[in-house]
Amino acid sequence: MKTWLASGAVILVLGAAAWPRLGSEVGAAQSQGNKAVQIVPAGQKQVGNPGEKGATYYALEAQTSRSTTRFRDGHTAIAQRGLVGM
Repeated sequence: MKTWLASGAVILVLGAAAWPRLGSEVGAAQSQGNKAVQIVPAGQKQVGNPGEKGATYYALEAQTSRSTTRFRDGHTAIAQRGLVGM
């Protein structure tokens, strides 16, 4: 019992010590102008085309010839693409 209590106390202290550092890293990344995620204020239009995906998505999608999706209810959907891209 003493070992569990001591282990729990050590984990709690280490977590409390690491907490401020984690927040400062996020703040530093935002102050450097990281534009990966942008929050659009209410009532303003999003910059760019919202339906357009990134270059990585299109590159991976172009290389995919067969995609299998399994749903929670047990159903499976298979999408295949031929040589002409359809």
